[in-house]
Amino acid sequence: GTCALRHAARCIVAHPINPPTSVKLVEVQPSAHTSAATRDAVLAFLRALGQRPIVVAKEVAGFVQNRLQYALLGEALRLVQDGVVTADDVDTAVRDGLAARWLLLGVFGTCDLNAPGGFADYCERYMRTPILAVLREQDNGFELRDETLAAITGALRARYAATDIAQHQARRDRHLLQLAVDARRRELDGGDGHVVIHGGGGGSGAEAAAAR
Repeated sequence: GTCALRHAARCIVAHPINPPTSVKLVEVQPSAHTSAATRDAVLAFLRALGQRPIVVAKEVAGFVQNRLQYALLGEALRLVQDGVVTADDVDTAVRDGLAARWLLLGVFGTCDLNAPGGFADYCERYMRTPILAVLREQDNGFELRDETLAAITGALRARYAATDIAQHQARRDRHLLQLAVDARRRELDGGDGHVVIHGGGGGSGAEAAAAR
């Protein structure tokens, strides 16, 4: 472990996200032996490079982004396996629904604008029903069936052949880089790179429906 190292106070984990050239997030995880000076120096260095580091204060399997990704992936697999929706429609729901809002505001920021009184109001309105009711019925111990995997793979291969994956990876990276460039322009214009929506308070009926 880290404690056995001679310079344990100078050891720290920095976990970038693929592709790191255009995705700004870096998960920084100090150990119990990492000094505050080391942590702060690494955070300052990453910020100077234009990255957006977060501090993972407690060791967990998969870091933070992967755990969030796995939670959504688990439900996506379950929805397809249970015949609720197709693989293509799952991607449409995320790409043209959740991701559109999360890109602007993140998870909690999205919820904060989905109720007139902000996040606390959102939880008061929706936590017991439907959020907790749905969470209780979700089984993270389910087994992925071969036919489900085949159905999802078939839907993906209908979009492009396996031999074209590298081409589509490059296309993805170009689009991600453009998003990073746009965020940098917002920073130079005096912002922090995030989009902040200003306007009157009060969520619409459509926003309340989206929250549910």
